[in-house]
Amino acid sequence: MLPRAGNLGATSRSRLGFVPKAPPQRLAIGGREGERKGIGLKSLLYASASALAPGDEQAEVERIVSTARARNADLGVTGTLVFTRTRFAQILEGADGVVDALMARIARDPRHEQVTVVDAIPIDRRMFDDWTLSYSGGSRYVDKHIAPLLDGGGSGGGDARQLRRLMQALADAS
Repeated sequence: MLPRAGNLGATSRSRLGFVPKAPPQRLAIGGREGERKGIGLKSLLYASASALAPGDEQAEVERIVSTARARNADLGVTGTLVFTRTRFAQILEGADGVVDALMARIARDPRHEQVTVVDAIPIDRRMFDDWTLSYSGGSRYVDKHIAPLLDGGGSGGGDARQLRRLMQALADAS
């Protein structure tokens, strides 16, 4: 598969761009092969406040994205990440137990504060099947949708669905 390309504009796309998922042979037994054996799939959406040091955000997010793409390929996880300079939102898709273990790891990561699982739903198919990790950064528009989920002002399911649709649109536009 050829890499996807697109222009989301300077305010919603970092210089990292988007990279398609790794070839299937890199995926671990617990990953994609597990799907064929009937292991349940989950899609989990979380949001967090950034604890990254001001001025170091870009370099640190580059490290996060690079590491996550490799790890996700090995685990059979797909999804998308949005970083808005002050907040993160991410959708993780994969085998139920794998997604739970990865989420526990993220919750312990000192680069995140106020880690909040917005929703976790069983799925039959992936929304981000072409990506180990799609990345969008710097969007103030997206930040407006993440903030209520962390600040307690969100309405729960409706806000989660709206943020999921927005994140899907960003990935599709690339």
